[in-house]
Amino acid sequence: MRIFQIQVFLLLLVASAIGQQPMKGLRADVAPAPNYSLTKSMSNVASLTDGKYTTGTMYWKDAGTLGWQNVNKITINITLPALTNIDFIKLNTVTGQKAQVNLPLSIMVFGSKDQQSWQQLGDMMDNNKVEDAYYNIISLTQQVDRSLRYLKLVVVPNGAYFFTDEISVFAKSNSARALQPDMSTDAIDTVVKSRRTAMIDRRFAAAPKGAAIAGGGSLTLSPLITAFSNPDQSGQQATVTTMVGLTTYATFNISNPTGKAQQIPVTLTDGGIGSTAVYWAKPVRSRDFKTVPDALMPIDNGQSLQLKPGESAVLVVKIKPSKSGNQQLKLKAGSMEQTVSLSVNPSSFSAYSKYAPDVNVWAYFNDPLLKDRPAAAQKDLLAHGATTFVFHPGILAPEKPLNQNSRLTDMLPMVKGFKQVLLFLNIPARKDDYWTPGNRQRFIAWYKSLVGALGQQGIASSNIYLYPVDEVKPAQGALYADFVKWVKSGVPDARFFATISDIKSLSLVQPLTDIVQVYNNNQLIAAAKSNQRPGQQIWLYDTKKPTKSLPPYSYYRLMGWKAFASGLTGFGFWQYADAGHDKGATSLWDDFDGQSADYNVVYDNGPAVISSRRWEAFKAGVDDYILLQAYAKKFGNGAALKICNEVLSNAGNPYTGEQARKNIISALEK
Repeated sequence: MRIFQIQVFLLLLVASAIGQQPMKGLRADVAPAPNYSLTKSMSNVASLTDGKYTTGTMYWKDAGTLGWQNVNKITINITLPALTNIDFIKLNTVTGQKAQVNLPLSIMVFGSKDQQSWQQLGDMMDNNKVEDAYYNIISLTQQVDRSLRYLKLVVVPNGAYFFTDEISVFAKSNSARALQPDMSTDAIDTVVKSRRTAMIDRRFAAAPKGAAIAGGGSLTLSPLITAFSNPDQSGQQATVTTMVGLTTYATFNISNPTGKAQQIPVTLTDGGIGSTAVYWAKPVRSRDFKTVPDALMPIDNGQSLQLKPGESAVLVVKIKPSKSGNQQLKLKAGSMEQTVSLSVNPSSFSAYSKYAPDVNVWAYFNDPLLKDRPAAAQKDLLAHGATTFVFHPGILAPEKPLNQNSRLTDMLPMVKGFKQVLLFLNIPARKDDYWTPGNRQRFIAWYKSLVGALGQQGIASSNIYLYPVDEVKPAQGALYADFVKWVKSGVPDARFFATISDIKSLSLVQPLTDIVQVYNNNQLIAAAKSNQRPGQQIWLYDTKKPTKSLPPYSYYRLMGWKAFASGLTGFGFWQYADAGHDKGATSLWDDFDGQSADYNVVYDNGPAVISSRRWEAFKAGVDDYILLQAYAKKFGNGAALKICNEVLSNAGNPYTGEQARKNIISALEK
């Protein structure tokens, strides 16, 4: 009955709007100012109440649309010409899932007569049964039925973006209810924060769940079809074919249908096969309101796992065999037992290390997790195939002599073990007149001294790259070219690195650059390959989010396969441990403490760096790349590409990748 009443009310609002005209003479102001990069120079707040609506498929690029990106909240104040009986208000916005434009978590509406005391009138996201869609322009309504002069709308975005082109206010022709203000302007902030938390919890509660676990049964321990399958994809795991020194995985789902809490001891008997470990994939909450088993919490042999009634958990077994032969491992959870059968070929995986790709995941050692755990992060990165150390511009500070920059000199030992070093400078952040002849000379001196200091840490000068601009835009091409020119006039053998996401920048930047890391776009990759000069490296990168719910197999593991298929020598993703840089965004466990989702594949647990299913899947992809290169060397590139393309064309089926690895390993033994 309640749902029916809400639907009737909305229909009445729509019918009322058809016969009503919005008020004129409204004045709007917003905070913060619209900052969406494509339209901020055109933004005019007066367009918010001009009665003109944006249509078509380019809503967020239209000059009549106001847009915000990476803000926690937007406050829109509407001033009416006089005290007025208001019927309802309407706000126009958009959702576009492919572009990661989501409907807000909340749009709270407050009314006032004097701008000093306010009454909360509702939340537009409560009253409108709308969902995110591929692309849809939506009108949201909120009944007001109050006499007032001031309206305040507080928008809490869900994700990086919010757009609106029009807010309309409709007056009543008859009397309205009296306003009953009960909060000050300052108190609104507390109400909005509380509402944000409640809406996040509500969205998680309403999110689709996996199959319900029926009560009254016994505990179950079931293998997943492959190590990186979804938790609901159980089935008998085939014998795992691997080789000495090659890490492999087996994953299990344990469920508790008993109707009561259980303490389940977990043990692994490995028969001395090599290095083994068991992890509980701790569930984490992602910004898209999915709860995913991801953070790999170590389980000591015999340690108990706690399961609530109806709860399930994912266990991951990590195995790095040190001897060949047929082996069996026994995983026990309480009285349940599963066997992992291994066929370990005698070849040593280390024999193929010369085929390793370059890997860059932008691990800034001044990020909160890394700066407090530098040694643990360094060890973890190297263990997962990372070859590239990146210095953040805030650490480099080239305006300071090297011997006066303790933050940089203290970080230098962390480069040991990495192959190459990138010096990210972010030169567009400098004022246009910064690079005077004197500052250029000081930069050259600083650069030479840093190259010498890095040499003392084992990094050859030929593996040190200046990284002037991130994702060079076409308008920055001249700035980039000028920087390269004058640096090379002082240091002829200086090397350069650039990321490119816009194909229009490629012709401006690629000829000047030694390593070009291009965004994962087929057209961009093909263009870069067609213009590759001898000795130039081309790498691949991606930046999708929210990262915590990205598929371990198809996004992380297959990145290595995509790089091989494209003939690229390196790959990576943004980012290793980025919790965001706005105030309060410090936790890698909380996707909602900042303006947008975290970019991370690791977590903190006291002094330790904790891996994830996604990070292990990426490492499996690094190893797959090495195996593909070895196979291509032995059987020809065409034969390797045939296998690779079959896997990529079945990206949704992890079994295809596992079977391909098995076949490659078996073939390399012949």
